[in-house]
Amino acid sequence: MKTLFISDLDGTLMRSDGIISDFTKDTINRLVAQGVDFTLATARSISSAKDILKGLNLRLPAVMMNGVFLTDTATQRAVCYEKLDPTVAAHALQIFESCDRPPNIFFYDGVNIDVEFLRFAGEYDETFYQARRHKYHRFEQVDAFSTDKGIIYFNVVDRREIVEPVYEKLRAVEGLGCVMYRDTYTNYYFLEAFPASASKAAGLRRLKELYGFEYTVAFGDNLNDVDLLKEADTGVAVQNANDALKSVADLVIADNDSDGVARCLLEFTKQSTFPPNGKR
Repeated sequence: MKTLFISDLDGTLMRSDGIISDFTKDTINRLVAQGVDFTLATARSISSAKDILKGLNLRLPAVMMNGVFLTDTATQRAVCYEKLDPTVAAHALQIFESCDRPPNIFFYDGVNIDVEFLRFAGEYDETFYQARRHKYHRFEQVDAFSTDKGIIYFNVVDRREIVEPVYEKLRAVEGLGCVMYRDTYTNYYFLEAFPASASKAAGLRRLKELYGFEYTVAFGDNLNDVDLLKEADTGVAVQNANDALKSVADLVIADNDSDGVARCLLEFTKQSTFPPNGKR
């Protein structure tokens, strides 16, 4: 049976210190070299993930920015991507403005990802900017946003009481997809909005169409992995996962600091009969 294994990064494949262990990289590289089909589904863009992925050899495109991109991680080029309709993007911007919480806006011109922001509006904004400003083609402050330059993504990182009201309004916008979840490394919450046609689940479906996978196993830890685990034939949560994700998982494995995904891959691929588990 042609099987795809697909894993989230932060909090799942990556340890709590923000790296992928040598054991996990070596295990995945060895399995991929043996013909196992493995890839990633992450909220990160290739710009913020490329340093983390050094030394990890993936043959298949990765689902990135919550499904906005399928990206070849070796060339760092998009295989395909989704773009927001300008009218939908303008509606989303109106909501951010009405809530007095300007976002980071991500643009894609077919080659580069650029990021713009109006000001440091929240407690974590400058930290987010400083950690990523050299990773993108352009990450800069502007006087005003434009909706005619190929918007693909909105992002806010702030306290829950700040982002939740914005999220509730955004999720009602037709043509817009959005997720809200606690950051793996801080007490802040991510709010991310993107084309409704994009999601980790949609990215998984696209990979199945492109490569003819008959069975899929997905690993995750956070709320933006719920649709991914539901879409997969077997959904796997790491022990450190959000309880809501565990409730939809078919299997709970060791935590991210114990190389749970890599060890589970070794067990799955040793079995003479597959799948090891199915939807409940």
